[in-house]
Amino acid sequence: MNGEKRSKLIFYGLMAAAALAVFIAPFIPGQEGGMKKAAVPEGEETVVADSIFPLYSIPGIKNEKLSTALSGAVGVIIIFGAASFIYRIVKTAGSRKDHTDDPR
Repeated sequence: MNGEKRSKLIFYGLMAAAALAVFIAPFIPGQEGGMKKAAVPEGEETVVADSIFPLYSIPGIKNEKLSTALSGAVGVIIIFGAASFIYRIVKTAGSRKDHTDDPR
């Protein structure tokens, strides 16, 4: 896959993820999320007030749907940025290794 096709694929994937986070997530019924179920043992309480986005919302925004949409968008951006950062580190390390193995 050439660079232009890869860039388009990444862009459209990012836009699809952002669209789901912004337009769909606010309308999902308020049930416990899978992340909370995985992180907190059954029957135990958890403190979410110390998290970045407690209960998938941004503190200070009174509109619940807008708050959820914005927290979803910020989450997509954070994950995309982290994945891009890791990709660049791995790619750079791989290209350095290829140059150091040169027997010339």
